[in-house]
Amino acid sequence: MDPASGFLKDVAQTTVMDILKLNNIRHRHSMGFVVDVSESMADDIRALKETLISKLSSVIGTDNEPDHYVLSTFSDPANRTKVATTADGNELIRWLDNITLVPETDCPDYVMSGILAGM
Repeated sequence: MDPASGFLKDVAQTTVMDILKLNNIRHRHSMGFVVDVSESMADDIRALKETLISKLSSVIGTDNEPDHYVLSTFSDPANRTKVATTADGNELIRWLDNITLVPETDCPDYVMSGILAGM
């Protein structure tokens, strides 16, 4: 069992990886967050920021650190959806710290616009 991933490792697979010298190849991956920044989130945004910053801090500087970070914020109307990308986890932490809530208009939140933009 691989201690990092929890997946069962096949001995033959490990041997082939060793022969081809593929064990040291780092797989690229991203970490993204989609955040509702409407005023209705006022009660939740502080806890959300703390949780996300904690998650980020736990991977920065480790073998599990993503190569790419995405922050997508949404509110209503859809034209308030914003996306930012960076390779620096500490920059994303600064962005999360600086999230401000947006006054709501009388239309539905555009959750899907935030998710699609983050992808």
